[in-house]
Amino acid sequence: MEKDRNTPRWRNTIPRFVWAIVIVFTLILAGGITYGVRHAHDHAARPAQQLVTITFDASFIRQVKLTPKQFAKTFHTMLSVKTKRSYPTKNGAVIMEVTPAQRTRMIRNGKEFLSTVSAPFLNDNPKYHYKVSPDYKRIDIWMDETASMEAYLAIIGGVPNVYGFLYYITGHTGPWDMTTTIYNCNTGKRKLTFSYWKQPRITWPLKILK
Repeated sequence: MEKDRNTPRWRNTIPRFVWAIVIVFTLILAGGITYGVRHAHDHAARPAQQLVTITFDASFIRQVKLTPKQFAKTFHTMLSVKTKRSYPTKNGAVIMEVTPAQRTRMIRNGKEFLSTVSAPFLNDNPKYHYKVSPDYKRIDIWMDETASMEAYLAIIGGVPNVYGFLYYITGHTGPWDMTTTIYNCNTGKRKLTFSYWKQPRITWPLKILK
């Protein structure tokens, strides 16, 4: 059986430079949008108001390298919205309680934030673009070997990271991962496919995308 040349060597963990990107965006998500999009912080929901729950799976929390307690505290305010409650569960998940209106604002703010996060990639080349599946678990990317490092990190680190949070904010539950497929934007040929949590080892320049 012929080996798939489009399958790179895997590392056991996401590369350090991608984790740096993840940490930066995680802090921005936790502290509210202060980079590109600004909204006033919402007040905590009143007890009499109807609440909905957002459940972050234990596997997601482990991957972002926080304990459930740390995650609950860090994201008590998320995307400029102050939650009513944010607490860990016995199984390692974290539950947030917000009003329907607050969740709507979180989703809106998150999608606006995406325009800022994706800008380095989209502005790098007019041919560069991407498409995300409705369930936020697949991203198809069109780019080539001339991409800047900033553009590459934005599209394989920053953009998926925001979608990971939106996956749970919009009401999904269970483990999240995003399958990334990169196509050459000039030829349309598939060049790489990998999991967000298992990034490939790459070298610069990105000859593998040629």
